Amino acid sequence: MNKIRHSQDATLERNNIQYGPLLIKEYHLTQAKKHPSYKFVHDFYKAHGIQRQNLIKYYNRYRRHKDNNALLPLKRGARYKTRSTPQWRANKSIA
Repeated sequence: MNKIRHSQDATLERNNIQYGPLLIKEYHLTQAKKHPSYKFVHDFYKAHGIQRQNLIKYYNRYRRHKDNNALLPLKRGARYKTRSTPQWRANKSIA
């Protein structure tokens, strides 16, 4: 059985930590109507190519924890092995 190995590439994490605080600063300026380029928050989202739901999710987490690590994506869902049928149940169904 081949195991799927996840890449050790940390590009997403590095980008989130590097650009996340900058996006949040621009977001604050746009909300306060003080940003030189964006009149509306919708313009900000469109210019940066991000979805509103994603930015709000990371923004609220960042505001709550006051840490750049809050900008990292969290793990989702169960691991593959934990979702498999227990051996006793498999044996019982075979019998």
